[in-house]
Amino acid sequence: PLLRRDISDIIKEVKLINGVKHIELVSMSPKLKDIGNSLCSAGLDGLTVSLDTLNKERFKESTGCKQLDGLEDIIDGIKIIRKKGVPVKINMIPQRNFNNDEIIEMVHFAGKNGLSLKFIDLMTMNVSWWRERFMPLDEVEKILQPMIKDIDGPSFQPGGLGTPMKRYLLKNGVAVFLRDATMGTHYGEICKTCKNFPCQDGLMALRLTCDGNTITS
Repeated sequence: PLLRRDISDIIKEVKLINGVKHIELVSMSPKLKDIGNSLCSAGLDGLTVSLDTLNKERFKESTGCKQLDGLEDIIDGIKIIRKKGVPVKINMIPQRNFNNDEIIEMVHFAGKNGLSLKFIDLMTMNVSWWRERFMPLDEVEKILQPMIKDIDGPSFQPGGLGTPMKRYLLKNGVAVFLRDATMGTHYGEICKTCKNFPCQDGLMALRLTCDGNTITS
């Protein structure tokens, strides 16, 4: 969404629509540093940042970002937005032979900056390296076990939709979510009778095109 130069104006205008009370963005753009204040002033209510690593070289490898200080700009943007009081969540996909040694580091990063943290399992892909990198979330749980203070029930998206997630409160105050793709995504009663359930394909969304038209899926 940050490719839109008018994203702050869009947020501001959408917030004026009757019934719209909450707007969140998902991004991993270095532009967060430059427009973080503008997003908050426009009325942003929450931000999720896809961030699999805090290592510069790994970041470049996984994102293809050619910007020299791309990772630093994302982190600076997160800090700017948190200073405005807007909640920020980090989405991290733990992967063997890539970032599994950064799980604890990411937990400390989240605690230091007042963030929540969601671990997402690497979705099945028809690529040669998938099996080498796939890391079951129960292995992540074992790593986190010494840090867990409290366990909460399944967490859902607003309205009880989406993928049910385990929620842990860690000793450093970080709320951790674990989203296991094998549990399936629930977007209504129709999912219960679908022959393909559980899956991650039943996504329901309303998309707005550049010319103002809408597409549902």
